Amino acid sequence: MYPIQRAENIPKHYLHQYCLKGTGDKSLQFKVCRELRSQVEFRHANLQQLPERLGSFDLVLLRNVMIYFDQPSKQRVVANIIRHMNAGGFLLIGHAESLTGVTDKVNLLQPSVYRLGAKL
Repeated sequence: MYPIQRAENIPKHYLHQYCLKGTGDKSLQFKVCRELRSQVEFRHANLQQLPERLGSFDLVLLRNVMIYFDQPSKQRVVANIIRHMNAGGFLLIGHAESLTGVTDKVNLLQPSVYRLGAKL
């Protein structure tokens, strides 16, 4: 459940298609519909040793993680993640982070937002 204010930047057609507004004591909240939630997977993993069976992803959120690694570790982590991303997939990192000098396999779309195999 999310506070209804968090829906302000969600396009109206997505709200109608994918979000459910609460009622009664939940009237100031909303949640994402089961159909969309079932397509999202959260996992804990060691970024330096990702298992092969992890799967492939269209979106990876790696926010405020890279700041904790030295350059060789960053390169290893990003290579591991890219190995599990689908072509055209998005990688989001923290605003204070950059992949400059880490990999040339992703393209910067805007600060913190990279795309695998995207044409600029």
